[in-house]
Amino acid sequence: MKTFVTTAIVVAGLGIAGPHRQTSIKPVKGFERFQEWSQLVWAHVPGEIDDSLRAIEGWPAYDLSATRVDLGAIVQFLGTDPTPGAMFQYTTSGRVIRPTEMARPESRTRSIKIEEVSHLLGLTTGRGNEVFSEAELNRFMKRAAMFHTDVVMLSTGSASAPAPRAEDLRSTTRRVVDGRDAGWDARPIHWEFGRTALDGVRPAPGADRLVAAWYRATAAYLLFRREYGYVVPHLMKGRLLFPKDAHLQLYSGVVHEAHAAPVVQAALQVLSSRTFTPDVESPAAELTRAEAFLRRAVDLEPGLGTARVRLSRVLGLLGRHAEAAGELRRALSSLADARQRYCGELFLGAEELAAGHATEAKAAFQRASALFPNAQSPYLALGQLAWQQADRRGAEFFVEGLAGLPRDQASREDPWWSYDVSAVRDFDVLVQHLRELAAAEQVRK
Repeated sequence: MKTFVTTAIVVAGLGIAGPHRQTSIKPVKGFERFQEWSQLVWAHVPGEIDDSLRAIEGWPAYDLSATRVDLGAIVQFLGTDPTPGAMFQYTTSGRVIRPTEMARPESRTRSIKIEEVSHLLGLTTGRGNEVFSEAELNRFMKRAAMFHTDVVMLSTGSASAPAPRAEDLRSTTRRVVDGRDAGWDARPIHWEFGRTALDGVRPAPGADRLVAAWYRATAAYLLFRREYGYVVPHLMKGRLLFPKDAHLQLYSGVVHEAHAAPVVQAALQVLSSRTFTPDVESPAAELTRAEAFLRRAVDLEPGLGTARVRLSRVLGLLGRHAEAAGELRRALSSLADARQRYCGELFLGAEELAAGHATEAKAAFQRASALFPNAQSPYLALGQLAWQQADRRGAEFFVEGLAGLPRDQASREDPWWSYDVSAVRDFDVLVQHLRELAAAEQVRK
């Protein structure tokens, strides 16, 4: 389990044409709740807060968990390419029961026949010998993923939850807001729904452009909200499906760089207990993991300047200053984004200072200040440099310059304050692209 800090945000949605029209749904005994869920998926208009979204928000955690297990079982069943008459058996916890185990007594088991799948998912009959249309199966799985994405992104309900039962701990995270414990959160189930549904996309989710867009957009969204506890398993699955996606590697590096930060490390020391053992290592170990992911991102996409700037900072924090400075110079030679250049110059100044190159450090800090004249950080760095050189007049000059900056927050914009989310500032563009892609696929015949 991981901790996260969350900030309020609203993402505009894009509607998808009308609800699915079902002609023949036969109730499947024991799966009434699941069928209710599948009809909510078809009835929901992606990107909107509608009756389907409000209905699923009111479901208790147990029903959501049981439905997610049923969906996972169907996805696994279909992955075996079942023949007519085939049956799939599993326990209510999701453990698959093999054919050789059928005769063994097993409490609380469930079974699905291939002929029931179309009724469970609300699919129309396929052509020829097909039990259902594979194209419509893909439509459903993608709608299900977008449905639960909307539950999280558009929900106005509280994310707080009471302490979970011991058996439910794996499906929860601990909320940390401004360094304080804000209680348990059970919302990861909706991201699990999304991942499970997209596993059912055929012939292979790793070859589907909407699946790729979903992982990139939702991971960026979670990182922007600093919801690290949700994004770690998200990125693990995304990297498995798309090992050559440089942005997923970048985002993975961002997470571990954040885990190494003093604010996260301090919070975890306070919150760790018998019921909550965060999966976060020491700062050095987390930085080493961040380096590996960021290097992979740079190798996959050498022009990804954001990854190279972050790699250089991680190298500097690991004490490899000459290597960090080299990476920064390489990044700054091609960076066009002013915010990224600003952070790059700040980091280069710090590396030059660590190497004893005061003149070069001063020049880098001044270049950063020129990019954002009202930002505090370059003034503080220049003042510290002057103080270290026993330059009293220089230190006083920069302190006076700092005091003369505009007092209102908007005018004193400093990209360093939002460095932790700077790699995903385009998350809203990625989410909008995902919604447009989903809309186009849903109307395709």
